[in-house]
Amino acid sequence: MLAILLAAALAAAPAQDTVVIKDGTRVTGTIVEESPSTGVTIQLEDGTLRRFDPDAIVRIERGGGARQASPAGPPQSQPSGPAATAPQEPRSAPPVVQGPLDTVFLVSGGRVRGRVIEEVSEGVTIQLPDGTTRRIPAEQIARIAYADGSVRVRREPYPRPPPPRRPPPPAGPPYAGPPPYAQPAQARPQRGLAPILPVYASFGLGGIGFGGDMGDGIDTGDVLEGQLDLWFEGGARITPAIGLGLYLDVGVGDAGNMYRDACSAAGLDCMSSTVKFGVLLRHTWGATSPVGKWLAVGTGFAAANVTTSNGDSHELVSYTGHEMLRLMGGVDLRSNPVFGVGLYGGVSWTTYTRIEEEGLGLPRRSIDDRGLQPLFEAGVRFTLFP
Repeated sequence: MLAILLAAALAAAPAQDTVVIKDGTRVTGTIVEESPSTGVTIQLEDGTLRRFDPDAIVRIERGGGARQASPAGPPQSQPSGPAATAPQEPRSAPPVVQGPLDTVFLVSGGRVRGRVIEEVSEGVTIQLPDGTTRRIPAEQIARIAYADGSVRVRREPYPRPPPPRRPPPPAGPPYAGPPPYAQPAQARPQRGLAPILPVYASFGLGGIGFGGDMGDGIDTGDVLEGQLDLWFEGGARITPAIGLGLYLDVGVGDAGNMYRDACSAAGLDCMSSTVKFGVLLRHTWGATSPVGKWLAVGTGFAAANVTTSNGDSHELVSYTGHEMLRLMGGVDLRSNPVFGVGLYGGVSWTTYTRIEEEGLGLPRRSIDDRGLQPLFEAGVRFTLFP
């Protein structure tokens, strides 16, 4: 019977904690406060309290047999002299708090032992074994382990991330993926090629063809042949898409059949030229895109002549009149806001109102019956600030 009572007493006795110091010293008692930053406070069997800094502790052995490394980390190399320990606090009176202790576990990893005398939503008030009290805010408390074995969790010691949100299941039949021949998404057209100046200028090189007659039944082919076309244009932009400018269209080529034969009989070389000058209103689609399409309409002055090209050059015949209508269109390719290259084409209708002639044995003519001369041209043009 005595053996059974002794075993029960030993089992009921509270387990002791042990703090192992770097110099090998072992201090046994009840840990009443523990913090990774301030160290450990342990109550000895005689009721006195001793505090050890974190860097002086090798490990802590709990009363249940668990071991814990020093709050300051694994021990460094041992010093050659005696290890320094925290100074002993003066002996105090026997502890005020008797019996099993409550334990407050902190979020930082530390703990405080004593008797919880108040617990409210703002925090906990705990009385330490020496009779002093501490107020611990609620946000610092992870859980409370009471002496009767109950545990109250105040908050998680480490915040847990919220669980990932799963997308809602698709409505209808399961998605089978894109169609086998789905076209790739088209890239947006490049932007940002707006001209850096509100003006533009262009030069074109192409060819001219004629039709109709010059007036009084004179076929255009008797006076003019196909010509090399030199096109000049410049103006200002009223809006990014609309521009108003001036044009100069110069053509140079051989004289027509009638004048070429007369010049040949006189031992002369002859050439023809045309000049068209006027105003042009232009509209551009895609004014800031790399590819711009445009259409223009204009009207102006027109002249055509045949001159000798050897010796003392002089004019054999000269026509002047009015280019009633000019229609043009084209496309510009722009690699930057300064320079562009593209194609142009146009058609116009001209009527001549005056003629001046010299000899070469040809009868003099007047324009009483005005004709209508269509013109066709096309070529390549180069544009500044397109």
